[in-house]
Parts: sequence; structure tokens; C-alpha cells
Amino acid sequence: MTRKKTGKEMRPLLVAVSLTKLLLLAIIAYFMMNAILTTNNNIKHNKQLVIDQSVSSLTGMGDNISSMTGSIGIIELFNQDIMDSVLSGDWDVFYTFTGRLGISFYPVDYIRVIRDGDVIFYKTDKDYSIDASEMPT
Repeated sequence: MTRKKTGKEMRPLLVAVSLTKLLLLAIIAYFMMNAILTTNNNIKHNKQLVIDQSVSSLTGMGDNISSMTGSIGIIELFNQDIMDSVLSGDWDVFYTFTGRLGISFYPVDYIRVIRDGDVIFYKTDKDYSIDASEMPT
């Protein structure tokens, strides 16, 4: 006796293939959502970091400008006679100018100029007397 084919034999296979496709789509959707949410959180975090760093930089620049305008020592650095001496090649005036300028704008206490292995100029924040030969190279 021959069995009559009704198409019900293919139903379990079609259900298995459909469930496999749905499972695969669910896995892809999960990883896509995870990547989108992670990227969004990183963008928010980086945005806050940029804002914080911008505020810090602007505050630092404001402090530098305030210290410049409040200090006669900085203003006198831009004296025309000093500029003329520097432009004419007076190295001593140039070294003094750059030393005072560097100490005013950077958080350092000591600046020195070395030429051919010898300390030819140094400047300290509080005009300390330092033996240049004792300083590390």
C-alpha cells in the first residue's frame, strides 16, 4: 500500500529552519543593540571629558592672564628697550627675558640654558643662589 503524501512530512523541517533563522536574527539583534548602547555610553562619557578638559584649560588660561596683568614683572618684560636689545643680539638680555617669561608662564622653579655642555644662564623663581656646577645635566 502506498501512502498518500499530504505535505505534512515537511512541516517539522520547515519549523526547525524557521526557528533557526529566528534564533540567528535574535543573536544578531542582541549584538547590534549591545554595540549601539556601548557606543552611545562612550559618546556621553567622552563628551563629558571634553567639557571638563575645556573648563580646566580655560580656567588655567584665565589664571595665567590674571597673573600676567597683576604682575608688574611680566608687563616690564615687554618693554621696548628690552625688545630692542634682544633684537640687536644681546644674549644676556635675551636669556634674562626668556628665563623670566618661562618662570612666569610655566609651573617651574628653575630654568637654565646650556650651550656646549656648559650652563651659560640660569634663573630661579625666587632668585635663589644656585651653584650651576652642582646641578644635574
